[in-house]
Amino acid sequence: MSFQYRTKQALIPLASIAAAILVPVLFSVHVWGFTSFFYDDAYMFYRYAYNLHHFHAIEWNAGGPHTYGTTSLPWMVIVTAFSYLPLSPTIVLSLASTLFFIAAVVLLAYVLSKNAHSPILQNFWHIFPVLLLSLIASGSFLHNVIGGMETMLSLLANSILCFLVWKVADGNQENRIILALSGCAFFAYLVRPESGICDLLTPALIIFLLGKQNRLFRIALFGAVTSGLILLQLLACKMYFGTALPLSFYAKSTHISPVVYKPWSWNFYNFFGLAVIYLVIIFLVGHRKHLRLLVAFFLPPFLTFLYLSQVTQLTGEYSRYYCPFLPYFIVPAFILLDEYLHAEIPISTREFIPRFFMVAVIVSFATQPYGGEIITHLELRAQRENEYSTMRSFVPTNSTLPGMLWKQDLIGFSNDVACDLPAGVKVAAGEDGYMSAQCQHLDIVDMSGLNDTVIARTGFSANYILKQHPDIIWMPKTGFFASWDHALLMNPQFQQQYDFIPGAFNFGMAIRKDSPYRPQILVVLRHAWPKYYPNTCIAPICETPVSASLGKNPEPDYPKNP
Repeated sequence: MSFQYRTKQALIPLASIAAAILVPVLFSVHVWGFTSFFYDDAYMFYRYAYNLHHFHAIEWNAGGPHTYGTTSLPWMVIVTAFSYLPLSPTIVLSLASTLFFIAAVVLLAYVLSKNAHSPILQNFWHIFPVLLLSLIASGSFLHNVIGGMETMLSLLANSILCFLVWKVADGNQENRIILALSGCAFFAYLVRPESGICDLLTPALIIFLLGKQNRLFRIALFGAVTSGLILLQLLACKMYFGTALPLSFYAKSTHISPVVYKPWSWNFYNFFGLAVIYLVIIFLVGHRKHLRLLVAFFLPPFLTFLYLSQVTQLTGEYSRYYCPFLPYFIVPAFILLDEYLHAEIPISTREFIPRFFMVAVIVSFATQPYGGEIITHLELRAQRENEYSTMRSFVPTNSTLPGMLWKQDLIGFSNDVACDLPAGVKVAAGEDGYMSAQCQHLDIVDMSGLNDTVIARTGFSANYILKQHPDIIWMPKTGFFASWDHALLMNPQFQQQYDFIPGAFNFGMAIRKDSPYRPQILVVLRHAWPKYYPNTCIAPICETPVSASLGKNPEPDYPKNP
């Protein structure tokens, strides 16, 4: 046995030991550092789950129209099941997401070990800790693990799909495997429709490029079953919701939010840095004979990434749109590594030098986003400040308020204002995910269009918002949607019917003058105001002293979300 073979056989056990030590340390550090982080849109799943839990239909506001605001129907069902636990929405969402991440990693490690030919990779405990470490070592990926979106369920679905694709590539092309592949591809599409290109194209390419017989028949069988299931689902959604696709599909188009920040390039590069270890393995141990396999695994994600670069990546921070596609890099990397270890074929110096050079280029390229991330955030901050100043130029500058910290505005408005309002109050807001989960008793007009069919399909309209007669408007996110603020502020109906408080909870707030709930709204605001704006008095909140106001309108015991 050669020294090179003994060395490569020893590397994985050593890496497994190191991973077993580092994984809990890194996980604890990341969780401790990001306890204040959450995806605001994740809470929208909880609102739909809450309504299902209480025997309502799939609707944004209880008793309202059916709404296809949830981007993943399976994830909504799962969150509904978890909502029966006596836990807060934040814990429910993070717990469910984390459990499905663990399930995805366990499945990948188990499948890879059971199908490996090399003795070193046949040990589950040689693969699991290394795989786990390679993922959670990235703080960006961990954001997605605990973020509460459907990202980890999509990761699991794509892991199952890649395993079945591997079985087909390994020669198992029985009709029952093809049918199982069709069902899995449909499920992966259902979890996250953006993966549809990969779900349909990867199995078809594997059958076509690596199939041995009856390739056209099996491609036709897979395509007919999978496409048929997808078409039936689209038809059912069209009949139930009035739209075949999730509303986020329309909200991602540029006519909905033309000025929204689209960090697709940074998100892609950040994902590239996460996948670089698997690309390195492929470049080091790959061979020309693997080209067809790599084309089948890499071409569909590449086409998907091209599509994602053309859409507005709402809530796409930390490569959320790209992370579910990691199995398309992990599985081929382990296939090639397993074959290399099993064959005991050394790489010659002539082959190693150009491969090492390519690996150095890949690693260098992958590390660029971390410096670019800082620049991107600085540019975004400057953009927000510029657009915030632009919006405030339309209102009296002597009434503006100091800004608030990141997320303090969202949590503060939701917990100390919205959730204390009486049932029946209608709130219009753009940042409403967290509020929608915490304040189930409110009717919420989602100005972003993610949960409003009219806005999603036709675009933002100040007249449409005002026709809903919201009792209180928390203005759209200033840094992203300054044009929407302008449309509302310049609307004559808005100016006549609402008292506007510029800068309140960062984005500004408006109270309807003839709202039947106006006295209660003012009482709630007078309670919350000193906590965030001490020694600051602004009409109409401080038209009368708080004590006098409480004497006339004692605060009732308003219902809150249990």
